[in-house]
Amino acid sequence: VLFNYIEIPLMLSALLFFCPAKQKRQKIHFIIGFFLAYEVLIATFHGLSAAASFYVMVPGLLVVVSYSLFLFLRQVRFTVIHRKNWGRVLMLGSLLFSYSCYLFMFYAYFFQQQSNVAGIYSVHFYSSAIAAVLMSAGLYLMRNRIRDLQELKVTRRELQMVFGG
Repeated sequence: VLFNYIEIPLMLSALLFFCPAKQKRQKIHFIIGFFLAYEVLIATFHGLSAAASFYVMVPGLLVVVSYSLFLFLRQVRFTVIHRKNWGRVLMLGSLLFSYSCYLFMFYAYFFQQQSNVAGIYSVHFYSSAIAAVLMSAGLYLMRNRIRDLQELKVTRRELQMVFGG
């Protein structure tokens, strides 16, 4: 239950990595603060219970999925235009896929009251495995991009030393 309370603010904080605009980061900081206040209210009225987790997770998952969808589409557009940062696309795609599946499982279990818990767990395990592979590929591509950017910085410094600046 405690994990359900800290998951959404932590995920929104992690998504700040993908948001370069200061104005948008301030909005996300506001949403995180608002969501923490909302969680305190829920905990005050319902305690740390399964019902409280439900009230926290429904809006939290919707916020994370919608914001990660926004970031994903923005990054895809940037990547297609500039032909770089494929690692970020994979990383955001991984998060979007993972939390969309989590939202689907949450819907199936709580709203449709599916009795097949084993099926829901299998969806969870398969979606987690696919998301982990996508995230790993994205991190690998980002590592190579950062290495290339560092080599470019060294080359620029060397050129500046040779030709003056």
